[in-house]
Amino acid sequence: MTEVILWRDYGRSETVLGTRSVPSPAAVAEFYAEGARHAVLPSLVDLAADAEASTVRSLALVRELTAWGIAVDWRLRLPGDAATWPALSHLHPPAEVVGHPSIRDQWRSAYHFCKCVDRHGPGFVEIRDFRSGRLRKIIISDPRYRQAIEALRDGPPLACLPAPIARDLISAGLVGLVGTRAWWLPYRVRRWPLASDII
Repeated sequence: MTEVILWRDYGRSETVLGTRSVPSPAAVAEFYAEGARHAVLPSLVDLAADAEASTVRSLALVRELTAWGIAVDWRLRLPGDAATWPALSHLHPPAEVVGHPSIRDQWRSAYHFCKCVDRHGPGFVEIRDFRSGRLRKIIISDPRYRQAIEALRDGPPLACLPAPIARDLISAGLVGLVGTRAWWLPYRVRRWPLASDII
């Protein structure tokens, strides 16, 4: 189970809420309601290690903290040549990218809220993806794909998904892979940061 330290303010002064175990990324909604606005992940998120389940849980937690606008201090180790980081660039920037301070700096300078998000309407999911620097909009209405999206939020084994659907979502850049596990990359919009007439 992933652990996180929660604070009521972004400056991490005396208003610590304490250390919590996170049974599921959905628990972040409760943290936000409790007043959490800053979080610290004590453990390194290591994409170069073999701990697939715990790594995916940590990434899904960072995704949900980002969705709720909770600033998060986390540390990341990338695999191999570190070329995978742009797929994660919509997440709150890490405090450290081990061995790659220039990536951390690029991430921070290019980050903005709602960089890759999904919105749910009646019978569809809309994805808005700015990670490439240009807006890409995808509408998914097929109920089989919408069911797969919900299953992916907690990072199940890739084999749990129908192969054609998994292949389509991966090729669209919407699913991250950590070993044999897959997780949904976009985060759900919880608070739209712009005026309603430009949604």
